[in-house]
Amino acid sequence: MSEPASRAVTSRRRALLLDFDGTLADTLPGLRAVYADFLNSIDATGKAPSFAEVNGANLFDLVKQLCAQHAPDRDAAGTWRDYWASVESAVLGAAPAPGAHQLVAWARRQGWRIGIGSASRTTLILDWLTRNGLAADVDCIVGADLCERAKPDPAIYQLLVARLGVNHADCLVVEDSPAGVASAQGAGLEVIRLSADRAQRSAVMTSADVASLSAALAYLQHRFEPTRDL
Repeated sequence: MSEPASRAVTSRRRALLLDFDGTLADTLPGLRAVYADFLNSIDATGKAPSFAEVNGANLFDLVKQLCAQHAPDRDAAGTWRDYWASVESAVLGAAPAPGAHQLVAWARRQGWRIGIGSASRTTLILDWLTRNGLAADVDCIVGADLCERAKPDPAIYQLLVARLGVNHADCLVVEDSPAGVASAQGAGLEVIRLSADRAQRSAVMTSADVASLSAALAYLQHRFEPTRDL
């Protein structure tokens, strides 16, 4: 995986930008369990925001805030270390989302650049990509550790686009969380929203709503390879 420095001159190559947790990697079941165990440990079950509400947030800030609210006498630093160790285990044990390899392979065949913008940490994402045979296909990763502001702030995607050296108009983002969609749109990027549950989709307009990465691939093939349908 290469990580080019920011450049003023951009290419006209297209880019596929992917969220990580719940989009490229099927990490949400494990991360949901980690969060539930954490809430139980600080007696905050039913009192703190749900996993869906905090998905995509800065985890360090979230754990510190919830400890202060619900367990002020607890060692917040130690709690964070334990929480992050559980997150690492859950992430590294997660499988690629169905259709992940096929979507990435298609984008590569089209000559697109591929980037990941995530609330997770850059090194953890790279470890997961390496374990799952995808590291060589990803040009750049921007995790929350590289940005002072987390999603829904657009900073992560702004930095990712700059490092990839592409135009905003040539990027398509696949995102699953409201915070991620807001982040990408705030950066002026076109979004394909991934959501298996239509009832959970917000009123925010996106280019497409799809139920899986396989459906996202079908959408992109129809849009960019129209002769496939003939």
